[in-house]
Amino acid sequence: MKNKNVKSKSSLEFSSAGSICCACSGANLPVSINAYGAEASLQLSDKFILGGWAGYTNTRILASNGSGINRGSLDIWNWAVTLAFPDLGKKGNLAVLWLAWNLM
Repeated sequence: MKNKNVKSKSSLEFSSAGSICCACSGANLPVSINAYGAEASLQLSDKFILGGWAGYTNTRILASNGSGINRGSLDIWNWAVTLAFPDLGKKGNLAVLWLAWNLM
């Protein structure tokens, strides 16, 4: 079931300053988002690959526009660790364990 309050990514308007209008609340608020991340993958052997990523996002609501949603900011940290096992059981198989978390 589609949430009527959330617009698809294609409906968001992007500006040259990296800001977007927040369409999630229906309030059409100006929002500034800065996101940073890094990822790595290391094949330790023919049968084992260790990987992962970490990221940081800072989101700020720049004006309330009388919507009842106050100005403010939110810091979000996310990370994941992946373990991959190529050819597990037979050639062509790939088993992956993935552990991820978001911290707000």
